[in-house]
Amino acid sequence: MKQEKMTQGWMQLSGRGGVLVLAALLLVGAGPVEGAEAVEDAAKTNPSVTELSENWQFSVSAYGWMPSIKADSRVGPDIDITLKDILDNLDGVIMLKAGARKGRWSLFQDLIYLDLEDDATVKLPESAKLKLDLTMKSWISTMGAGYTVFYNDDFSVNVLGGARFLYLDLDLDAKVKGTDYKDNVSGSQNAWNGIVGLSGKVQFPKQWYGVYYADIGTGDSHLTYQAMGAVGYRFEKFAVSGGYRYLRWNFHKDDDLGAAMKNLKVAGPFVALDYNF
Repeated sequence: MKQEKMTQGWMQLSGRGGVLVLAALLLVGAGPVEGAEAVEDAAKTNPSVTELSENWQFSVSAYGWMPSIKADSRVGPDIDITLKDILDNLDGVIMLKAGARKGRWSLFQDLIYLDLEDDATVKLPESAKLKLDLTMKSWISTMGAGYTVFYNDDFSVNVLGGARFLYLDLDLDAKVKGTDYKDNVSGSQNAWNGIVGLSGKVQFPKQWYGVYYADIGTGDSHLTYQAMGAVGYRFEKFAVSGGYRYLRWNFHKDDDLGAAMKNLKVAGPFVALDYNF
């Protein structure tokens, strides 16, 4: 019954409200921006060394992703959302990641919290108006481990594996102005997906470097994959980077989110600030 009410809520939101929920879902669906490579930076405060440190090294990062979003819907028109649409609907968002490395092994944890509230008015036949009030909160935790299979002064390759957990809580109040009609749609969903991938670094002159990341996974979603490339500059303890990222999910009809959409696609630039110790 809860799944049916959630699906009905998606159908009611296939206009502007659907844009809000879709934007939120995509924004929180992100994994580590730089995967295991962000952790590797902590072991490379001196880029000229060719040996990985056997001491524990740690990294914490704050990042921001600025995407545009597209989706092929099963319950209404396809959706194309700009960055401005997303920013206008956000009440709060936190994007943080942390990692640890010892020798060739690394661990990473990515945590995102999103709080979204908005309202919309939809015109109905006979001049009636439907008012929608939406509240959505979501957590995403991505965790895993990496192993460095190749490393020298100029280039590195890591293999990684892990899991991504998504929790989504939705509350929608609907009422028709001038009548006694009102309704509420609420519920929560969660999804696990396993991921495997590759990441690495290319060392440029002085303190400049490039990073790459790609992963693919499945589980509660039929398929998810992403690709990222970035350029950064390393200071003694801090590093700043910026680049471009593409992320996509494909859904079966019987997936938790597949009743509402066929796929989700998000692409855009990002910036990150890392602290290594």
